[in-house]
Amino acid sequence: VLRYKMEDSPLFKEIKERKEIEKVPVAKVFTKELKPAILAIMTTFVGTVVLYAITSFWPTYLSQSLKLPLGSALLITLVAEAVILILTPVCAYLSDTKLGRKLPSLIASIFFALFTYPLFLFITSYSFEIILLITVVLAFFMSILEATLPVWIGESFATNERDSGYIA
Repeated sequence: VLRYKMEDSPLFKEIKERKEIEKVPVAKVFTKELKPAILAIMTTFVGTVVLYAITSFWPTYLSQSLKLPLGSALLITLVAEAVILILTPVCAYLSDTKLGRKLPSLIASIFFALFTYPLFLFITSYSFEIILLITVVLAFFMSILEATLPVWIGESFATNERDSGYIA
């Protein structure tokens, strides 16, 4: 809805006037821009899995498998969501003004790829406080990914093929 009411960027308008918009941009993305397309797919996959784990899977797993009271499991999820809600705009501001998007996105993705499973194993034998701390750490890195990934993916492709690159 937001994009529907926004103006096209000056660069896109210029490309449109010169009639340089790709007729089948998705084909170009997967033939000439394969590396950023694969990186975008993999990074999006990681973020989707972790966000699902925190918001949907976590309460059930914590309450049913680890026998944590349901209220405690839901509180952990609520705190994680609050961290994401508060830190995502902060991370977005930092990525716009100081850090860029690619490096923070890659750091968060690498963190998730390397540490999600070990952290998952780690929580099985610890207390509410440790589970909360681990979940907050996951939420912190999720905030980085949520703040940087959409723009970084868009910037990874040429203006005349960005839609297809983002869809990839």
